[in-house]
Amino acid sequence: MPILSSSTKFGSIGGIINAVRNVLPINVGVPESIASNQPPQYIVKITVSDPKMMVTAFIQDKFVFNVQSDWEDAGSLEGILAGLSDASQFLTGHTLVSTMTTRRKWRGSSPITLTMKLKFEAFEDVEKEVIAPCEQLQSLVLPSAGLKAGGEQFFVIPPGPNPFYIPQNFIKNSKMPVFSKGQEIRIDIGNFITFKSIVVSSVEVSFESRMAEEGPVGAEALVTFQTYEMLTKERLLEAYKGVGNATRITEAQTP
Repeated sequence: MPILSSSTKFGSIGGIINAVRNVLPINVGVPESIASNQPPQYIVKITVSDPKMMVTAFIQDKFVFNVQSDWEDAGSLEGILAGLSDASQFLTGHTLVSTMTTRRKWRGSSPITLTMKLKFEAFEDVEKEVIAPCEQLQSLVLPSAGLKAGGEQFFVIPPGPNPFYIPQNFIKNSKMPVFSKGQEIRIDIGNFITFKSIVVSSVEVSFESRMAEEGPVGAEALVTFQTYEMLTKERLLEAYKGVGNATRITEAQTP
C-alpha cells in the first residue's frame, strides 16, 4: 500500500507531546482521523498496559514469522553401549545402531518471532506522529529506573511482563508478596492476527532526512516481537482471526 505523503502543515507544537503524556492512554503514531480512512488490514496497533499507551503504524514491506522446534536423539548409544557398538563393528563389521536408536524426541518449541517494518509519517504533528511512537517502541526494550545511589541505577525494573507474577486469587490467604504483572503488550495486525502477550526484543529506527522544525517528518522502525511464551496449536489458532484459517487447520488435522 502506498504511504500517504506528509502534510506541510506543521505549526508551533513544542510541548504538545508532554501534554499528551499526562492523558491516559497515550495514543501516538498514525492519527485516528487518518487510520479510519485507510484499509484496516494495513494498520498495526501495539497496546501496552503500564503505562497505558497505543502505538499505531502503517505496515511497510513484508513481515516474517519464525518458530522452531527443538529435537534430539531419543536412543543414542552412550557410555557402555557406545563401547559395545564399537567392539561389534570391529569384530563383525556391524554396529548396534538401528533406525530406532536414531529416532528423535521433542525437547520443546520456541516462541513465535515476528519481524516487521513499521512506517510513521507526519500529517500535522511531528512529535506525536513520528518521534513519540519511535520513542515508545524503543522504551519497550529498556528497563525502568530503580534505586539510584551514587549516580548509579540499582535494581532496575525489566521491560515486558513479569514471569514471576502470581494471580492474587491464588495467594489470597497467603502472606506471599503480591508482585506486579509488569507490562502486558499486545499486537494487532490488521484483521489478520492478534498476539495478546508479546515481548519486544529489538527496535531499529531509521529517521528520514526530511525535517520540520521539531524533527524528522518520517521514520521507519524495524521491530522484532516474540510471543511471551511457547504457544500450543490451539493458542496459535486463537491468534489467527480468519474463520477460513480456522476451518483449514481443523480440516488438515482431521484423519
